[in-house]
Amino acid sequence: MDLSQHAGGIIVDVIWSMANRRAQVEADWFEKAPPLRVRDETLYLIPPEELLWCKIYVFQRDHCDWTDVINLIYAVGPQLDWDVVLRRLGRDVPLLRSILTLFSWLTPSRAAELPDSLIERMGLEREAFIAPREEEQRIRLLDTRAWFAALQPRDKVLEV
Repeated sequence: MDLSQHAGGIIVDVIWSMANRRAQVEADWFEKAPPLRVRDETLYLIPPEELLWCKIYVFQRDHCDWTDVINLIYAVGPQLDWDVVLRRLGRDVPLLRSILTLFSWLTPSRAAELPDSLIERMGLEREAFIAPREEEQRIRLLDTRAWFAALQPRDKVLEV
């Protein structure tokens, strides 16, 4: 479940379980949680592998978190502990294969940096290099709004 609160442009999500009950917050999330200092407060972040695992299941008609997953893979995909993700997904690995197929089509240059073992295990093929302009055109085919962090200046807000 998600209790989102917002004030003054700040959103705080309190999450303890996904709506589908597939993923739940677990104690080891806190053991692996990297700290972040914000306004003299130490906050602990959800490990990216766990965030991916939770968000991959949010694919509804009126709300889909796959844009978040694509941005997460773009940002830290080469560094993720994919064994953790695969273990979490279990029999639901086809979901990951689907999103990695989409990710590889959107941005083959970044997908080329994902581990070979992951690409092989998912049965994916690496696409030949395409021009950055063509990657941008592919990304814009899915949504003309500023949803993909890789195309946005750091001082601009993503449109969600």
